[in-house]
Amino acid sequence: MRLQIILLFGFYRLLCMWCNFATVEALIGENVRLAGESEFPFIVAIMRYVLENNMRRNYICAGTLISRKDILTAEHCLTAQHLTGIYVLAGSSNIDQTYKYYPEWWITYDQWANSNNHVIEMTDNDIGILNLLQRVPDQIVPAHVWNNPLELVYGWQAQIAGWGLSRNFFIFEFTSTTPMIGHSIRQAMTNEFPFVAGIIQRMPEVEGRSAIMCTGVAFTKNYVLTAAHCVKGKAFKDIEMIIGSIDISSRIKYFAAWWLTFDEWNQLRNIHRGFPKNDINLIRLTDAIPDVIPLASILYVSNKNVIGANVISVGWGQLSNGSYPKILQIIDLKILPTDICENKISALHGERLYVDKNILCTNNDPFALLMHGDSGGPLIYNNAVIGINLGTCPLPQDLFNPDKVNLHTNILYYRQYLTDVVNNY
Repeated sequence: MRLQIILLFGFYRLLCMWCNFATVEALIGENVRLAGESEFPFIVAIMRYVLENNMRRNYICAGTLISRKDILTAEHCLTAQHLTGIYVLAGSSNIDQTYKYYPEWWITYDQWANSNNHVIEMTDNDIGILNLLQRVPDQIVPAHVWNNPLELVYGWQAQIAGWGLSRNFFIFEFTSTTPMIGHSIRQAMTNEFPFVAGIIQRMPEVEGRSAIMCTGVAFTKNYVLTAAHCVKGKAFKDIEMIIGSIDISSRIKYFAAWWLTFDEWNQLRNIHRGFPKNDINLIRLTDAIPDVIPLASILYVSNKNVIGANVISVGWGQLSNGSYPKILQIIDLKILPTDICENKISALHGERLYVDKNILCTNNDPFALLMHGDSGGPLIYNNAVIGINLGTCPLPQDLFNPDKVNLHTNILYYRQYLTDVVNNY
């Protein structure tokens, strides 16, 4: 092992002596794709444990198996970590089908150089080796390490692989709705669905920067209907909205005067109705929407009357490549019976789960799922809004599983709330 480390770090010195580099954030651009199942068996995910009500996965970095027990990675991936606080997932390009391994020790280039009285020639030596407690099985083939002069590879095409971020989005970690993925997805046409609102988080500390948070529905001149979790922890000044355009970069913006969630309204009116989860919210605009922008029609309909119906949802949710669309996206869905919905999510979750009657369940065949940014967007039946998007279920241990379902709040159960707020506030 000592000889292997010397050879590897020697090669690293040749590779990086002319380079300066920054921490890699994401794989983005035109040539990013999903890896085949056995394409890069030596790529591993380095994870840490985080205690947040329960133990959940938290991705740190990717690494490369260079032997049955040794992983090459960046030094900064291991900074401030503890041996008992991290683990490694290996064996598949699907992070949910990997096996778990634990580290025995790790050593960085600078540590190795200092312990061997080796002269450190560069200031940025962001490289380390992590050693596993147990060997990976024979079917996981380690990578070959190039140890020839770099001049031989100038001009060659190369590939990189990993489970990095896709523009502020962990590919396997979200709790609310995140992208539209699957089949039957298209771009909206000009003037189609003008009542759909793009809800954007303003970033005044970074000039000209904003981020898509959610989607909403303009159903009166003064109010936008959306999901309550879209504004949780936000101030009124933090958001702006695009209404009347399918282009999220439109310069015509609307702003929030205030908002009132169903749960807040329930307390104010001392009514104490609703369900365990009432993820619905009304945003009051500072300026009225002009007459030239058609508003959404609202339809109050019970779940049983739309079972099996073809519906659509609309939003600026994240795409399957991790980017956010410039143009409004439309997805075709079908409403599922409650028992089939419960069977699907229970099978994936591993224990029985139930769906409250204020929730509509959808999917399609082939599958079609919502994603981040679609939360709060409309569920449309016969050209009228019958619900708003909540998220996918069960939670995304397997983001692209075709058996997952979409959940939507049925606005039928919030008719009094909507009417009272619009008419009396």
